[in-house]
Parts: sequence; structure tokens; C-alpha cells
Amino acid sequence: MIAELFSSKEDGRLKLFLVYRILKARHENTGLFRDGAYLPLEVGGAYKDHTIAFARKKDNVWAIALAPRFLSDLAGEGKFPWARRFGGIHI
Repeated sequence: MIAELFSSKEDGRLKLFLVYRILKARHENTGLFRDGAYLPLEVGGAYKDHTIAFARKKDNVWAIALAPRFLSDLAGEGKFPWARRFGGIHI
């Protein structure tokens, strides 16, 4: 199933599946996301200024969220941030 989703990235099913799984995990761990401690995470490496990361922790249960930011800064003026060098989809 996952291989099929990756083989057809252009039609949006992969993104929809990812959103579905995230919302399902949030629903199954309501207490973690409602009552868990918010812990900002420090990001390192070449893209540290283009990444946001945090964790939620409640008892011994953890969730980590990681997201890109300022992608247009990486691509440069007049270029799309999802170009081949970032491993993304070509338009």
C-alpha cells in the first residue's frame, strides 16, 4: 500500500493518507495532545533554520512533530522549493 502511494505522489493520495494517520494518532492519544507537556526541540544540521520541531510528553508516552518552514528561502528567487535537490515533486 505505501509503495503504491509513493508511486503516485502527484494525485494527492499520499498527503491525504499522511493527514489521516496523523489525525488518527491524535484521536487515539487525546490525553497526550490535550494534557501532555509541550517541549520545543532544538534542530541541528544544514537545514536547522528551516525546520520546526517539538515533542509532547505525558507519562512515558511521547509524540514528536517536525515540519519544514521558509522553503522558498532554500530554493532562491524565482524557483520552486520542491525542486529535485530537495527530493520533492516536480511540477
